[in-house]
Amino acid sequence: MRRSSKPKPISCPPPGSILVPADSPLAAERLAEYQRDSPVPPSPETDSGSESLKLSCQPLISLSTGMPEASTNAETLSSLTSSFKDKMKMDKVRSVGGSSTHSVKQAQDLDQKKVTVQVGDRYKGTGQSSRRRLQAANLDITRAFQTCREEGTTRLDLSKSNISNIPTSVKDLTHLTELYLYSNRLATLPPEIGCLTNLKTLSLSENVITSLPEQLASLQVLRVLDCRHNRLTEIPSVVYKLVSLTTLYMRFNRIRDVDPELGNLVNLTNLSIRENNITELPGRIGELKSLVTCDCSYNQLKHLPPEIGDCTQLASLYLQHNQLEDLPMEIGNLTQLCQLGLRYNRLKCGSIPRTLANSILLEEFNVENNCIATLPEGLLASLDNLNSITLSRNQFTAFPSGGPAQFINITTLNMEHNKCDRNALRILDLEENYLESIPAEVGRLRELTRLILQSNALTQLPRAIAQLSQLQYLSAGENYLAFLPEEIGSLEALESLYVNDNPNLHSLPFELALCSNLQIMSIENCPLTQIPAEIVAGGPSLVIQFLKVQGPYRTM
Repeated sequence: MRRSSKPKPISCPPPGSILVPADSPLAAERLAEYQRDSPVPPSPETDSGSESLKLSCQPLISLSTGMPEASTNAETLSSLTSSFKDKMKMDKVRSVGGSSTHSVKQAQDLDQKKVTVQVGDRYKGTGQSSRRRLQAANLDITRAFQTCREEGTTRLDLSKSNISNIPTSVKDLTHLTELYLYSNRLATLPPEIGCLTNLKTLSLSENVITSLPEQLASLQVLRVLDCRHNRLTEIPSVVYKLVSLTTLYMRFNRIRDVDPELGNLVNLTNLSIRENNITELPGRIGELKSLVTCDCSYNQLKHLPPEIGDCTQLASLYLQHNQLEDLPMEIGNLTQLCQLGLRYNRLKCGSIPRTLANSILLEEFNVENNCIATLPEGLLASLDNLNSITLSRNQFTAFPSGGPAQFINITTLNMEHNKCDRNALRILDLEENYLESIPAEVGRLRELTRLILQSNALTQLPRAIAQLSQLQYLSAGENYLAFLPEEIGSLEALESLYVNDNPNLHSLPFELALCSNLQIMSIENCPLTQIPAEIVAGGPSLVIQFLKVQGPYRTM
């Protein structure tokens, strides 16, 4: 919605007050008094993105201390604002030497800028729409430093303040232990940052930093350095001198190389260099004996150095979304590993070493979107702690070798988009689970001969069961089936049917009589109230005869 150009009325001045004209000597006198008494020292930086109101003589401004409030007369405010803008234009034109056309253009540009007039505790704005107004810092950094020094605060948060540079007075904050400067517009830090020798946490994320000063090396007790979401093309050399670091975040920069001096950071426990353009890791990464979490995902890595196996405390190693072609045998030394991200790489047959079976604490095995056709014999069965296996989007033609033992503790198994011949499946045993439904896709298993659904929580069977033309054995007892689908009559090869102990099964479909090869049918402990009790008491054979005689298929 566009703002109305008509100025809104503001509150009347209190009784006894008067409106002081802009060119009155009294206005200038009161302005001087206000600046002397103001608790905030004057600063060349603006607070709201507005132009600084600095005139050579008597600027118009309404002040809350010693200055009267504006009149309710809307025309008065409009005329004052217009007079002020004319004054600014005239001063601008006079101060610029050159053609009058250029001066007029500058005056027009100035006319589009924001002018703020304070009325009591409120601000009246003209010019730029608030929708287009840039975010700016409502913060005097120099004063914030002064307050921090006076109060002895060890934690200073200047985040999201639109700061583009840090004053050199930062050197006085030697007592600081935590400094948060994230979400600003910093391109670097002043050399004086090196005076903060007690600093333990420095957060610089979400800026436009391209370099760090060498003086940062003086921060010899720094534990956490956060440089995420900046514009670094390399890890600054000074970072490798911060041997006290335990956490280093360099995510989402433009880093291409990691220097071998990374090995100097022997106290690192948490390293994140994800979402960069890194093509290789230095062998000295093996010197990071304390490393617990290492996130190198979303880079361009093709190989891992064998020395990664020396980081024996690693619990989480994230390598997904790289170009990995293989894993070193030494990865089997990471016996504390719980999380290993390998999805979306270029791993192929033989590229996953058998030694990975030593990482028995792994909770998930996910190699989605690689080029893998087989896994080392018994690998999954050795990883007893696995609860999720994802092998989708690979080249598997069959389930990994290792037998049922490899799936004992698995709650999720995903093998979609492989080359497995699903039609070759002959037996599907899903007994004693908590299944509430069976997907219609079961009908695609055209070669299935045995389907075991015993002891679940099924309320119905899918109609697609009719497509299982080779099915000979169907066990669906001990469920909560309310009916059997009519399509069951299409199972001409069916020999054994178990639907016993379904407490909600009150009837059977007439189509059941079409299963001409049916030899065994178990219907014990089913109410079957829609069939005469004496028929049910006569046994399954009599029930089948009843369905044939009473149904539409009696002539068949």
